[in-house]
Amino acid sequence: MIPKMGNILAGFAQTGKYFRASREMVGFKSVETLAAPVLFRGVFQPMKVQSLLIKPEGERRWKWFTLHTTKEMFLGDAVEGPEGTLFKVMQKSDWSGSRFFVYELTERPNVL
Repeated sequence: MIPKMGNILAGFAQTGKYFRASREMVGFKSVETLAAPVLFRGVFQPMKVQSLLIKPEGERRWKWFTLHTTKEMFLGDAVEGPEGTLFKVMQKSDWSGSRFFVYELTERPNVL
């Protein structure tokens, strides 16, 4: 049995903003827009070195973070962390049975 971790995470959580991303073709260009922000609480932390070593070589230089939260997000969406840094959701691990999700985030250009 997996313990219910959603309530435990709340004690360590910080407030962030979640932006649902949408993309559409305009002319011959893909244009991304972000929806209005939704506040959520989560635990942001730098990614472990062991996890970075399995990334493709060019991506290892990016700034990677891990986010634990009860908010469900989708790949490509944007997250603004507690210090105002904008991240892109790159990978999702579904632990919804334990009432939380784990995401891999990387810094993204500011498009707000």
